[in-house]
Amino acid sequence: MSTAGHPVSCVGLQFAYRGRPPVTNGVSLTIGRGEIFCLLGPNGAGKTTLIRQITGDLRPASGTVEVLGVDPAKNPSRIKRRLGIIPQTVSLFENLSVRGHLECFAAIKGIASAARAGAIAEVVAACAIDPLLDRPARALSGGQQRSVLVALALLGDPDVLILDEPTVGLDPLARRDIWRAVEAQRRRGKAILLTTHHLEEAERLATRLAFIDKGTITHQGTQAEFLAMLDFRVKLTERGAADDGGDVVHLLGSLDEARTLAATRGAGDFSISAANLEDVYVHLAGGAAMAVTPL
Repeated sequence: MSTAGHPVSCVGLQFAYRGRPPVTNGVSLTIGRGEIFCLLGPNGAGKTTLIRQITGDLRPASGTVEVLGVDPAKNPSRIKRRLGIIPQTVSLFENLSVRGHLECFAAIKGIASAARAGAIAEVVAACAIDPLLDRPARALSGGQQRSVLVALALLGDPDVLILDEPTVGLDPLARRDIWRAVEAQRRRGKAILLTTHHLEEAERLATRLAFIDKGTITHQGTQAEFLAMLDFRVKLTERGAADDGGDVVHLLGSLDEARTLAATRGAGDFSISAANLEDVYVHLAGGAAMAVTPL
């Protein structure tokens, strides 16, 4: 795998906590500029541990990590000023105002005093949090806190964004606000690493994906390449058609096949949908076997 010129590159990463099996086991990946690289996998697969190696919080036992040409474990302060990180859990100071958070993080990121007001104004506008500036974090809703985390991550115009389940627990409207902010950063040429359990989110945002399980990346590719792993392209769902009153799902190769089968069976209450990343995820995670319906 060529890693030259990529803002993020990992080659052969190995890491294990003492007395336990490897949490990352030979992980190699690259993230390019203007790319949203989505990392999928079950809980405990190694996603957060991998992120901590990329941010320099953990040093791999073997293998190499480079972020913007620098080893993050050897130069953590230099790298973290060029990273924007949205953690999986909200980590705001409950008594500090949103404005106070922005000013504090601007200082931590090394933004010059003369430039801080402008940098803060830019992310406040991008994330539409002007009405929240004087509120303490404890007075914010979950969605508002997430919006503040996005603003903090974007401070200083970082080159690389690390988004660890950025929309967990959010309502659909708040989730879409964050999606728009992330997409805007991709268009500006940022390299973005995203982890998520929302497969709709991965479909909306990812330019490339990887599936990790038990510390090993088993598949990498585009969404089209992931969907090509399936033996079907279309699902026909007959509601209430099973003997127990449940739904019957037919897996088919094309829309025409689905329409033909619906007509042949005289299906009344039915829906037709395309195969999606959730189907791929279930397949890769070892879910129930998916049998294609013969015509």
